[in-house]
Amino acid sequence: MSEALRFLALSELLGLAALPMTALVLGRLPGAGLAFAKPLGLLAAAYPLWLLVSFHLVPYGSVSAWAGVGLLVVGGLALRRRRPRRFSLAGGLEGRLLVAAEVTFAVAFLGAALLNAYSPEVRGTEKPMDMAFLNAVNASSSFPPHDPWLAGEDLNYYWLGHYLMAFGIRLTGVEPSVGYNLSLALLFALSAVAAFGLASALTAAANGRRPVLAGLLAAGFVCVAGNLEGARKLIVDGGPLASYDWFGASRVVPDAITEFPAFSFVLGDLHAHVLAIPFTLLALAFGLQVAMAGPRWADVLPAGIAVGVLYAINAWSYPVVAGLVVLACLMSLREPGSSMSRAAGWSVGMLAVSVLAVLPFWLTFEPSTGGFGLVSERRSPLLFARDQALILGVFGLILLAAGAQRRRDAWVCRAAVERFFWLLAVGGVACVALAEIVYVRDGFDGSDLYRMNTVFKLSYEAWILLAVAAACALTLARGRLPLAVWVPATLLLVGLTAIYPVAGSYARKAAFSNGPRLDGMRWLAPGDVAAITWLRQNSDPDAVVLEAVGPDYSELGYTRISTFSGRAAVLGWAGHELQWGHDAGARRDDVARMYRGTDPNAVRALLRRYGVTHVIAGPLERADHGESGFAGFDELGRRVFERDGTIVWRLYAAVSRRM
Repeated sequence: MSEALRFLALSELLGLAALPMTALVLGRLPGAGLAFAKPLGLLAAAYPLWLLVSFHLVPYGSVSAWAGVGLLVVGGLALRRRRPRRFSLAGGLEGRLLVAAEVTFAVAFLGAALLNAYSPEVRGTEKPMDMAFLNAVNASSSFPPHDPWLAGEDLNYYWLGHYLMAFGIRLTGVEPSVGYNLSLALLFALSAVAAFGLASALTAAANGRRPVLAGLLAAGFVCVAGNLEGARKLIVDGGPLASYDWFGASRVVPDAITEFPAFSFVLGDLHAHVLAIPFTLLALAFGLQVAMAGPRWADVLPAGIAVGVLYAINAWSYPVVAGLVVLACLMSLREPGSSMSRAAGWSVGMLAVSVLAVLPFWLTFEPSTGGFGLVSERRSPLLFARDQALILGVFGLILLAAGAQRRRDAWVCRAAVERFFWLLAVGGVACVALAEIVYVRDGFDGSDLYRMNTVFKLSYEAWILLAVAAACALTLARGRLPLAVWVPATLLLVGLTAIYPVAGSYARKAAFSNGPRLDGMRWLAPGDVAAITWLRQNSDPDAVVLEAVGPDYSELGYTRISTFSGRAAVLGWAGHELQWGHDAGARRDDVARMYRGTDPNAVRALLRRYGVTHVIAGPLERADHGESGFAGFDELGRRVFERDGTIVWRLYAAVSRRM
């Protein structure tokens, strides 16, 4: 687990260096926003480099990555000297929240790393895609990175979140297949500490009481809690714990996905919607600050960047969070000394910065969506209520109780804080309701799955918003309810949400029967593992490999070479490429022609067309295409690697040169 300690040390370095900056940009929050130092530190070190590389001003590499960290450290020290601010760890709100946030982060990271070690395989679902993105980013010296599954094309998807994780892998020097699982643990910890930061600040601003409790509840509700469908499957369906249907909890609504963060972390996909969690919460912290303290021109730049990066991390998060931050700013109009012109100017400026902050991505990304459509069928209110009760029922129950209490007895807290609390709650409900009215047209339009992604992505945003709001409401209820009522009610609610992560982890990890390890590619054939390692160490990052093509989501290992090496393949997952705007179906047939080699001249022409530099012949290639065509590669290049049934040819320059 030495690799995990390296990741933890890097996180501590970035967080410590970012403390002065955090206090500067989020200093009007209770606790000075210090709980956000780690996600803000990662963003502050990596984002300027991303911008410079995207504008082709500097190359991306280890030197430039460490330069980004160095600038953060130097900037933090300079800011500390110019704006000294003492943080007492022995007492005071800032110290208590900072210590609690540090403990939350460390426990979350180490716990997640240990759990991931019991199912480390980067195999199945969309884990190969995420692994390929990480390696493609770190194999690219300029941005956008190359598409690892479509040689000759740039990556046309949300990839900034993968870059942030790849940035950490590069800095720590861990093997990418290990870094995948540690990135997942880091993401879990960043999400937990960001949820802690937002809920603790909101609760401290409300009445100053029990902010640590609110933060811990929020971290649990956002990252650990399961839905009631997960609880129902165990309580009602029963059966052995090892055969618990952990996957079914994400399919409550017919023909749609109802994933939630705990499912994502149990599953192990390092996908865009998961990568956005901590940065969604960071952007919402700026919303809380402007709602409480009013718009300040100095906040336009950091708030705009925090909101803007969401478009390049997970475009679905951007309109939701941007809208909430603008509404939070407008809410400040009810505070003394506020003005419409100032609030409007701040909102427009923040939105403008949010676009300019990721302008290179806006200019290169070509969305594969095609506008909006109206949901054609209408489910009965009873079915809708049943589904939402199974998905968000615990949070809904807490918030309904909070609303009823609010009608009877006004909360003893600042009006601006209460308005932001209800903004989160209503925003979450609006996301759920919107998915019942409209859908985004994508590659599934016209099929039964036409609104699958809309329900998926909007319900995911709703979970984050409602989880934070519910944690704050439950904490505030502690001061209004007798302890004999609050404690058992809280234990019941928390217990229901704890069923899924416990049972799901047990089933997903095969009852923890296998020894822990972090390497995600050790399930591959030994010859393939050795070939991947050889390619990473001995081939140019822009090399193009020819490997067998199989169906999307196959667990047999198709795309294993490009996925784990970061070198572009002639073709990877054709179905995903179609979703990303590329019709690459012809490449599948061309791959077969090159391997079967019935016409040497045609093979040479195809190799040159795709710029192939290395040809792979392993178990999958033999199974799919036989060995009759392999002899031809000896005439077109030389064998540079051969071990345990896997061969790598390096083609001669005259063959691989593109026409």
